[in-house]
Amino acid sequence: MAGHFALYVLMFACALTGWALAGTFRNPLTRDLLGLALPTIYQSQDRAMHGLFEDSHKILAYLLAALVVIHMLGAMRHHLIKHNDVLRRMLLAKP
Repeated sequence: MAGHFALYVLMFACALTGWALAGTFRNPLTRDLLGLALPTIYQSQDRAMHGLFEDSHKILAYLLAALVVIHMLGAMRHHLIKHNDVLRRMLLAKP
């Protein structure tokens, strides 16, 4: 349960810091891949804030990736060592 909560918190925090980082470039990123206008949540030319958001985003992304790997290893442990049907239920989406 705590692992799932941490996954959601890290996904939200990583997205939020990335969104804030987009407003700190010399030419702020105000469009997404589809060309739609995006509001900026933080817009500044301050290089210190750019560095802070960039480092925060990078650390959160690595933590999120590590937690995903740990989550996958836990599912494999249930399947290969404990021999229960947790992985099968996740893959087949059966209650």
